[in-house]
Amino acid sequence: MPFLTQGKANLKYILIVLVLAVIAGGFSCWALHNLQIEKPLLIGIKQVSKEEKGCIDSGGKVSTSLCCNSASDFPNSCLIGACGCSPDNSKEIKTCDCGTDKCFNGEKCVSTKSPIAQATYLCDGGRTIQAAFYKGEEHAVEPGQPPVPSGSVKLVLSDGRNFDLAKTLSADGGRYANADESFVFWDKGDTALVLENGAEKDYKGCLIAE
Repeated sequence: MPFLTQGKANLKYILIVLVLAVIAGGFSCWALHNLQIEKPLLIGIKQVSKEEKGCIDSGGKVSTSLCCNSASDFPNSCLIGACGCSPDNSKEIKTCDCGTDKCFNGEKCVSTKSPIAQATYLCDGGRTIQAAFYKGEEHAVEPGQPPVPSGSVKLVLSDGRNFDLAKTLSADGGRYANADESFVFWDKGDTALVLENGAEKDYKGCLIAE
């Protein structure tokens, strides 16, 4: 009798082990099957950048434009110059089309009715330039054609002069000039170049005030 009882117990344990093995095997097959299904789905998911999400969430539309070679995807279109280079110095990148009276500030679409940027430049000899940048109407161009400059800058010089200059085509930075190009304001990064009748005069070594 003890022998029979022991045999039944062993058989019971063997059956339990077999059942657990079957369950474990079935779970492994199920997990492997799901992994094989989900993996292609994960591969196909498009990664959206923070800038692209900000563009779409603020009502913008993702498009492509010819912009300066130094620009990366979704440049700040509120700052004049990112897409104002000649075709030879441009490449196609992703941009955010915010529509009329708006521009993309690098994070979202904002209104352009107010100045899109303002800066104070300190020049040699204690001279200063107050600059207020405005975004103009964008113009569609055919592929391979140079961009049409738009936008303007209002300048207040420390000597009392005021200028309202239109943006012109440039290979680098934002270039603004009056009708006869007798006064040119050219901002590049944190610096500004002022040309009067083709030469630097009173405003030299101009840097943005911190």
